Amino acid sequence: MNIHRYTQYMYSYPHKTAYRALEGVSLADHLSCLAGSGHSLYLHIPFCQAKCGYCNLFSVTGQDNEAMDRYLDAVERQLGQYEQYFSGLDTEFSELTLGGGTPLLLTGRQLERVFDLIRNHLRLSTKPEIIIETAPNQTDVEKLKLLKAAGVTRVSMGIQSFF
Repeated sequence: MNIHRYTQYMYSYPHKTAYRALEGVSLADHLSCLAGSGHSLYLHIPFCQAKCGYCNLFSVTGQDNEAMDRYLDAVERQLGQYEQYFSGLDTEFSELTLGGGTPLLLTGRQLERVFDLIRNHLRLSTKPEIIIETAPNQTDVEKLKLLKAAGVTRVSMGIQSFF
C-alpha cells in the first residue's frame, strides 16, 4: 500500500501564486478600522533552512545573515511608514504573531532587533499575546531565554521530522 504523506494534510492558507500586487486599495481608506485597541499583527519572516514539500507560503532558503539584515532594514522602513498612519488613531495591538518561514532561523541579535522594531514603532497592549513559529533544530536554550525576555507567550513548533 502506497500512502502519500500529505493526503490527510489540511492547509488553509491561499497558495503563494494567489498573492499579487493590490491595485486600487489604500490603507488610508481603511485606517478607521485600526483605531483603538484589540488588533492583531502578523509579521512574516520568510527565511527557512529548507523548503517543506507541503508549504505554499512565500519563503526562501539559503540566505545569509546579510540578506536577513537587509530584510529587517526593509521591515524597519515599513514599520516607520505604518507608525505615521497609526499616529492619532491610538492603535494598540493585543496580539503579535511572528511567522514565516522559521523566525528562529534569525540570529539572537536579529531576533532582538525584530522585537525592538515592533516596540519602537507600534504600540502593544500591556500584556499582549506574542506567538512565534519555529522548528526544533532552530530552537535552543539561548533563543528560548530571548523569547521569554521579549514576552513571548506561545511557541508554535512545526514538527516536520523528529530527526
